[in-house]
Amino acid sequence: MFHEANYSSAYDIGILTYHAMQNILFASIVKTKIYFSEIEDKFGDSKEIFWENTNKMLYQGFRGVKTGITKEAGPCVVEYYEDNENSYIIVLLNCRSVDHRWQDAIKLLDWIRS
Repeated sequence: MFHEANYSSAYDIGILTYHAMQNILFASIVKTKIYFSEIEDKFGDSKEIFWENTNKMLYQGFRGVKTGITKEAGPCVVEYYEDNENSYIIVLLNCRSVDHRWQDAIKLLDWIRS
């Protein structure tokens, strides 16, 4: 739910991401591509459920963190990438489209690393 007094800058989100990624459980969860679980419904019947992470960058070497879209912020993504020398946090807010998030993240990573 949106509240007009609740807002964050890309910098704020980057700082939060930095600290969150220090938590091993959090880092493990946000890089999970697919998750299966067996649950029991209110009648006692069990069924298997399946979640698939919407972060397409997980298949391109990134390690999470968050995708999203709201009316106020538009298509957004927060990505974490690590190579042998450095780690990078990319925060993109109000992207041109949902698909442009992925292209822009790659472009930024390439630019940062060049």
